[in-house]
Amino acid sequence: MSVQFTVHARKRMRQRGVSEEGIHLALRYGSVSHSEGRLIYRLLNRNLPRHLVRSCRDLVVVFSPNSQTIITVYRDQPLTVKKSQLMKTH
Repeated sequence: MSVQFTVHARKRMRQRGVSEEGIHLALRYGSVSHSEGRLIYRLLNRNLPRHLVRSCRDLVVVFSPNSQTIITVYRDQPLTVKKSQLMKTH
């Protein structure tokens, strides 16, 4: 698949250490969801061949199918709760 990249996506790729290869792996192996006319590819560790897990860990690619354009990329952060938050009472 031939895709375009927005300036924003290229900037985020540089900032977050994401390669074009990582983007293509997300498009190939990622779990897909839909949001506001865009496709969200989540490349979870369990979707990847073992030798690729480290470089593409938890990658998320936001893709516009109409223009075949990568909008942005980021790494999905696991939900963490601070110990102090757990001890609060409501």
